[in-house]
Amino acid sequence: MQKIKAFNLLLFFHLFIASSILQAATLSANEVEQIIDEVEALWLGPNGFMRLGPRGGPFEFDNENPILFTSEYLFLLHRLGGLQGKFKERMFHYIEEKVALLRIVPGLFNRRPESFERHFSRDEQIGLIVLDYLFDYQLGYCRELYHYGIKNDWLFDNQGYGGRVVYNNQNEMMTALERYLTAKRQPGLTALVSLCASEVNPYPMRPWELRVINMALKITSKRPAHLTSGKILAFLSLEVIKDKSPQIRALRAAFYKKLKLIYNSDYFMYEIFKIYFTHEQHPIRRLSRHLKFNEDFDKPL
Repeated sequence: MQKIKAFNLLLFFHLFIASSILQAATLSANEVEQIIDEVEALWLGPNGFMRLGPRGGPFEFDNENPILFTSEYLFLLHRLGGLQGKFKERMFHYIEEKVALLRIVPGLFNRRPESFERHFSRDEQIGLIVLDYLFDYQLGYCRELYHYGIKNDWLFDNQGYGGRVVYNNQNEMMTALERYLTAKRQPGLTALVSLCASEVNPYPMRPWELRVINMALKITSKRPAHLTSGKILAFLSLEVIKDKSPQIRALRAAFYKKLKLIYNSDYFMYEIFKIYFTHEQHPIRRLSRHLKFNEDFDKPL
């Protein structure tokens, strides 16, 4: 009798752990194929990256973060079992080709091919990091960003194709003080790039990195429910680095529990994406509907 009770207890323990992680229902092959076909037919902009609305709208370019949105779409496909096999191989070469058109020098990118605009944003850099993660860091974007950051004191300048030209957001030349403050205003990105570029696992977290990430998550979790951009960036960043350090996994667990309370749902990422992507048929919004979170977010996936 004691052996039976022990066996039942052990079985319950394993079932509890199995049901207490980030869950994603695997879509059928037909569902995946349908969504991929829709994206390629309707949802890619002129440069080959994800749009906010379907093609045929009033704007040729309808957002400033197409790489980030593309990384969100592919990340969700990955979590739902749709980024694999020949499609994954094809997307690797597709992303490699499209991003190459934006590269000015290794680690520095422009918003559009052969077009001089304001600087490539932190959001787009996170998009590159997520894409690199999805393809086992074989695209090399994390290493590019890391080495450029180290070499240039973490200032990712605007740079024209004819040579270095540095501007602030008013398209005026930046002073030395502006350059310094611009480089130092995003310490969370520095920590994220450093973690992703490191081949050491577990990563030896430096105290300032933990403080910066913890502070950023606390600030983001206190923002009103309708403000979702920072929460999406935090979600993507945490999923990329969750296995780099036990401390990161603990911060991730605390952050997700707060999001669950804010949106009162195990499907809180769907609630967040639903607010950001207002078009009801947007692929990211539809895919995120299948992503469910349970209680113990710190358990291995």
